[in-house]
Amino acid sequence: MASPIFISNDDVKSVLTWSLVNESTEEAFKSVVVGKEKLTKDQDQPFANQSGRTMTSTHDEKVWLFNMAAYIGNHKVTLEDGNRKAFGTLACKSLTWSEFTKELNPPMPTILGSICLLDERTGQLQCVMDGTLITAWRTASASVIATKYLYFGRKNINASDGVTLAIIGCGVQGGSHALGMCTEFNVNEIRLWNRTGSKAVKLSAELDKARKTFVNPNLKVTVCSTVEECVTNADIIVTCTFMDKPLLHLDMLKEDVHINAVGSYNDHISELSQDIYDVASVYVDYWTGAKTELTGLKTNFVCEVGEVILSGKCPEKGISVFQSLGMAVEDAAVGQAVFQNLKNKKQTKSRL
Repeated sequence: MASPIFISNDDVKSVLTWSLVNESTEEAFKSVVVGKEKLTKDQDQPFANQSGRTMTSTHDEKVWLFNMAAYIGNHKVTLEDGNRKAFGTLACKSLTWSEFTKELNPPMPTILGSICLLDERTGQLQCVMDGTLITAWRTASASVIATKYLYFGRKNINASDGVTLAIIGCGVQGGSHALGMCTEFNVNEIRLWNRTGSKAVKLSAELDKARKTFVNPNLKVTVCSTVEECVTNADIIVTCTFMDKPLLHLDMLKEDVHINAVGSYNDHISELSQDIYDVASVYVDYWTGAKTELTGLKTNFVCEVGEVILSGKCPEKGISVFQSLGMAVEDAAVGQAVFQNLKNKKQTKSRL
């Protein structure tokens, strides 16, 4: 019996691209809608089986462990050689959140993750993969895919037209979202706000260095002093904070704005005010998670993002919100794509 391998953060980084992550995330969105029980023989779609996440804390609740397990079948992976193959992936992602990592010298990310890939037939452990970078990228990718369909899918929106993007919260997730959005969409201006202003300044410098990878390398980067300044007339907004009180209010927003609500403080509904939820069309990644983690949210839930992808029916106007929870199938799909591309890369090198 072969021993499982360990895939380090550097290994992951060597093959991780936005096209790889976006493809895998879109497959994950579709899979939770189709489901094996709804799959017909003539459908060539991914399908999934996943449950909600479990949460365990230490005695003082300063460290939390989240476990997320899933199976995703018939999902497509594009390899570095250009071939696109279908896989079935059984996986479990463990995620920790700690108050102590930021006190270290040098500090570590607040959120750390690891992904275990298992053989779908035998259950044998194939690999343990550092999932910290994948977590950051796939979360941002989920917002990218949601924005692609919920905003750019509207009939009155031309994807080639430049947009104004606002990032609220400039930590790891804010940075990943900024890079992912600017790599995928034509962003004329990106505005940054963070409670600690130095983080926004730091992210601004990082974006300047990455310009050549953006759809619009000449975009304007603005560091804002207030949330209102950051979001005024913005077309797309991303909130990535741990704030326990609303940051966004309805009177700050333009009509037809799209919001990706990603941050969390004890629940996932603390960043946007109730008056936004009163008028917005809210979309989720998967109903299982929404029914357990969004029980306190009073709003108009429309459907899962995957339903929009498969049906082509997106909002025509008004405020849309993607209420991001994160799904195990995203980690499974991206983890498999990384694993297969690393194997493909190793085999290619061995032939040279």
